[in-house]
Amino acid sequence: MKIEGDRELCIGSGNCAFWLPEVFELDAESKVFVRDPGAAPVERILEMEAQCPVGAIKVKR
Repeated sequence: MKIEGDRELCIGSGNCAFWLPEVFELDAESKVFVRDPGAAPVERILEMEAQCPVGAIKVKR
């Protein structure tokens, strides 16, 4: 499984970093980056993918 954060799509809402800070973080520009893709169960990461308001989180299997 590969997790990507699309910085061009990201609007910096921060939901991913708030709910899964062990996996996602916002940088100085308030854009998502993947910190540790193995730090949470796949189900939780898929929830964040579905909840991202602009679809900036992509999970590829």
